[in-house]
Amino acid sequence: MSKLRWSATAHGWIGEKDGITVLVSEKTYNERLRTYLASKGIEMKTWTEYMRPAEEAWKKQCEAEEAFQADLDRWLNCTDRGVEIFRPRKTQKTFVN
Repeated sequence: MSKLRWSATAHGWIGEKDGITVLVSEKTYNERLRTYLASKGIEMKTWTEYMRPAEEAWKKQCEAEEAFQADLDRWLNCTDRGVEIFRPRKTQKTFVN
C-alpha cells in the first residue's frame, strides 16, 4: 500500500492498495489526524505555530549574546583560565641632547 498523498486536483488525500483507490476529503483527514495525534499526546499545530516560539527564543538568545559580547569590562576584569589580557607596554622616553 502506498501511503496517503495530497492531491490538489481532488482536494483530498489519495492512497492505493491492491488496485483499490481511497480518497479522503481534506476535512475528514484533518479531523481524523487531529484525533490520532491527540491520542498520542500531540497537539495539532501549524509549522508556524511550532516555529514562532522557537524563533522568538532564538532571537532572545542572540540579543543576550550580543549584550554579553559587548561587555568588555567583564573580560578585562576576568581571571578565568583561558582569558588573556594584553596591556600596552609603557614606552620609555628618550631624551635627545
